[in-house]
Amino acid sequence: GSFVSGLVKSLLGRIGLSLMFRYHKTQQWTKGKKLLDTLNVLNVNYSMLKGLFAGESSVSRCRIISMAAEVFLSCGGVEGALSLMK
Repeated sequence: GSFVSGLVKSLLGRIGLSLMFRYHKTQQWTKGKKLLDTLNVLNVNYSMLKGLFAGESSVSRCRIISMAAEVFLSCGGVEGALSLMK
């Protein structure tokens, strides 16, 4: 039911967030954009989640959104960055 799908989305979001942190750190912008596009298609609200690993749990929502926007902008994804900021 909806609980299971919510649990799956939460887990996918946390995994995705951890991957986004890695892609941002290593400046793998194309991989990061593909990941964020996929999370958006799946309607995963990753900005409200925490990453899987200890160091990622202290990252603020503002920082997550800034990092995602930077990934979009580094790939020329102005629309993705703008929709993220809304």
